[in-house]
This record gives sequence, structure tokens and C-alpha cells, in this order.
Amino acid sequence: MAVHTSAFYYGNQLALAELPTLVDQVLTQSGTGGLVAPRPLQIIGVYVGGADSAQVVAPTLAQVTAPWIRPLETAAAPASSPALASLAEHPLPLPAGESVRLKANRGSAGVVAGLLFFADRVELPPAGPRYIVKGSAANTAVVPAAPAAYLASWSPLPVAWNEQLPAGRYKIVCFEFIAGAAGTGTAAPIAARLVLAGQTFRPGTLAFPMVGGKYQNSRYLYDSAFGVLGEFESFAMPSVEVLENGNAASTYDFTVYMHVVRVADAAGKPCGCNGGRG
Repeated sequence: MAVHTSAFYYGNQLALAELPTLVDQVLTQSGTGGLVAPRPLQIIGVYVGGADSAQVVAPTLAQVTAPWIRPLETAAAPASSPALASLAEHPLPLPAGESVRLKANRGSAGVVAGLLFFADRVELPPAGPRYIVKGSAANTAVVPAAPAAYLASWSPLPVAWNEQLPAGRYKIVCFEFIAGAAGTGTAAPIAARLVLAGQTFRPGTLAFPMVGGKYQNSRYLYDSAFGVLGEFESFAMPSVEVLENGNAASTYDFTVYMHVVRVADAAGKPCGCNGGRG
């Protein structure tokens, strides 16, 4: 029905060990590196950047083997056309009450970041026209509120949406987050999440870098392989939070694109001829 993105991060990772998890609004933390599912979930995608090897660890998965993650990104922050393991067609099960962890290894000490994409089920994008909504955050200094050295956190990012949508309900089928040229600092963005009114899950995406005025999106996200990410009412546009690589303030120009389908009008009537199935 919706997608949630959880993050793991450590700035001094070396031997194969658990990555600390960031504070999460959906999954309960277990120790420093575990996340516990409140209900049965599926892992539909994994991103690990900066590691030589990595695996997902959970008791149910261990009945067969703790899956190793392929492909891996060279650095913690995504590169152009980033490595993302899409598991939507063959998701990994996570029973309610079970803890999941990410383990990662590096040949030399350095930054490793990981993302797990969860869903209770993959909802296929609705039929109907797909519209792309643009937002921007110009020269916004974001300071990660790191709880301790080598850690990071999700930080709110003020976004101005360019358009006012017609009244109604919309489903999000793709979320793009593009980082333009850096102004100051070294905290390269890793990922972003949408915060939706009335929805606990926070769907995320990788922070795609601008290279030579262009960027390459992951086809798994762009082609809506994760299905419907979430939904919102036009009067409550989503807000955004960003995960950055580092503890110092940085200035970036961010551009946000949401691909949406209108599924109901202001009265709640399904928009069968204008972006819905009704």
C-alpha cells in the first residue's frame, strides 16, 4: 500500500559489522543496529554505498542464508546511475516482531551508508495520466543533527512546490531528488524521504548528483518498480527530509520531482477519466 525507507550509517566502518541505524518513525530500534517490524513487511530494495561487501541479516532469512547485497556503490553518496538492488519482484520477508540488520565491510576505515526499502505489499501504479510536479530548495544550508561522531540523521528540508494541484487525492508513483552544485561544505546528500500527512510510512529515494548539467536516475525508481510510494491530498503537499554524508553544514541547490496520478476529486469521487481506476 505504501513504501517506507530506513537508513543505516557509520563514518568509521571497517571489518564486517552491523551498521548503526538512524532513528526511525515506523520500525522500532533494537540495540544500535536493529529495526523491528511492527507488522509483516517485505524488503523490496537495498542500497549500500562505501562498502566492499554487505548483507541483510534477520532470523527468517538465516533459515536459508543472510543475503549478500549486489550491486554496491563505491562511495557512501550515490554516483550518476547509482547501484540499487531492486527486490520488488522477489522481496525478502520480514515477519512482525522480527529484527533486521545491515552488515557491511570495508578494506580501510571509512563512511558506509545503507538504505532498506520496506512495503507491506507492492501496489501497482493506477491507470490514468501521470503528472510530474516540481519543487525546489535553493541554497539551503542543511546541518545533519548527528547524535554522535561518525553518525548522521534525517534533517527537514524546506521545499517550495512550483505548482498548485487541482483539489483531490493523488498517488505518488515516482520520487526524484536531485542535488545540484555544492556551494560550501562537504556533506554530500545520500537520500531523501517524503513526509506525508496521515501516512506513517516515509517513502525515500537516492539523492542523484548533477553531472555536467545532467543526471542519471535509477531505472528501478523511475520505472515505478516499487509501485505506489504513498498518497496525499492536494491541500497537504508532502514535505521532504534529507540524509547527508557528514556532520558539517553544506549548501546545495535541490530539485524535487514527484510523479503523481490523480485518483479522486475534492469530493472523494474516483477520477476514472482523469487519473484513477474508478
